[in-house]
Amino acid sequence: APFNKISTTIDILKHANEAYEMAKQIGPNESYIIDKNDLSRDMQEWKNLIFNIIDNDKFHVGYINQAISMDSKKTILMEEAFTTATDHNNKTIPIGTFISIAEEYNKIIDFDKAVINHIIKYIKRKDIKHEILINLSFDSLIDNEFKNWLDKTLRDNIPIDNQLVFSITAYGCIRDIDAFKKFIDLVHQNNAKIILKRFETKFVPLSNLKDLNLDYIRLARDYTNGIDSNKSKQNFVESVCELSKLLNIKVFVESIENDECFSKLEVLGVYGGSK
Repeated sequence: APFNKISTTIDILKHANEAYEMAKQIGPNESYIIDKNDLSRDMQEWKNLIFNIIDNDKFHVGYINQAISMDSKKTILMEEAFTTATDHNNKTIPIGTFISIAEEYNKIIDFDKAVINHIIKYIKRKDIKHEILINLSFDSLIDNEFKNWLDKTLRDNIPIDNQLVFSITAYGCIRDIDAFKKFIDLVHQNNAKIILKRFETKFVPLSNLKDLNLDYIRLARDYTNGIDSNKSKQNFVESVCELSKLLNIKVFVESIENDECFSKLEVLGVYGGSK
């Protein structure tokens, strides 16, 4: 059965099973290869489904990873917007598949716009006071039409513009650092913020942080898992926090395992975290 970058495991296994059944019909010790036209039809169905979901606002934006302050008050600092959608059988579409297909057919920018509009309405409707993390595709980040749209949208939504925190992963931003820097400037001109998610030094060395003018970083989980009993991780996180403080960058963590880890991260200087 053919494999492509937007195939789901279920799709591949379905085609493999179809090939198996066809081979059995041909005879003993025979094989059968699924026609690529079958895959093309599947791709067209996926495309139609994703376009329909985006164009008609048939997706849901929920909020996860509620980050709280690392003190006794445990104030809500930020939540992360997370999008879900279902197919014709009401089964949830894997978000990776959804994004890949939207990118493949140049629909991801429309999707990012629609998600941002949802979030702005949510903040206003619920009178949200904390910040909302918004995951952006790199395609949007470098697209001039999207940036013009975002500039106008942020200007039209003062004063909640400063509650919007645009996110890209550390390994994503290195695709084009200069383009990323220009996007950061645009966001800051409109009073919004930037967070670098899944921060790892193999992608962005600590020495490069001063050149990016970030508002926040969120450390990759490997740096903080079991940190309550791991001295080397404690030393690393403390170093990151000390440097970030000098650069006016606040440090977040995610998936805090227990109260002991929470207490240790607070002592080390972490700004906020989620369980």
